[in-house]
Amino acid sequence: MKEYWEDVLISYEKEYQELINVWNEIDKKSQNIISVCGIFIAAVFAFVKQVSEYSLMLEKVLIIIVLLSIIITIGFCLYVLRIIYIPKPPYGDVINEIVSDLSKVGESNLKKRTTNYIRDKIFLWKEVNNTISDKLKVKTKHLTIAQVFLVFSIINMFLITVFIISKKLE
Repeated sequence: MKEYWEDVLISYEKEYQELINVWNEIDKKSQNIISVCGIFIAAVFAFVKQVSEYSLMLEKVLIIIVLLSIIITIGFCLYVLRIIYIPKPPYGDVINEIVSDLSKVGESNLKKRTTNYIRDKIFLWKEVNNTISDKLKVKTKHLTIAQVFLVFSIINMFLITVFIISKKLE
């Protein structure tokens, strides 16, 4: 039975690595979105130069909406990138404490206690993984919102471009 519990323990350790990889990927996506937003802000200022007193009011409003959408996008991405406490994996001192307690047990109970030791480690890993998973859900939600605002900005930039092109073709 001990081997089965060891398999469970290994799976939680692997899950932790996967969660950390996802965490890092979400952070990279947020950083990339912020870079794209910088490009869009430059584009908005280029479009502002095209605005004149003869520009349609809708065109002016769309430029303001794009700028606000980009700022909101950056805000959500910065929220995703904020420093968040996550529990460290149960290594080092935690395991040392458990093993120290285990070493105080007599030989007769050692086999049973060894299985309990593995279960204790499983419990600790599960707790860490659940906490990280919960925080990842929040990060993912805010990244999704940022992506929606970015797409909204792109659509509005397209509409502004159509207005400018159509004016030049008149």
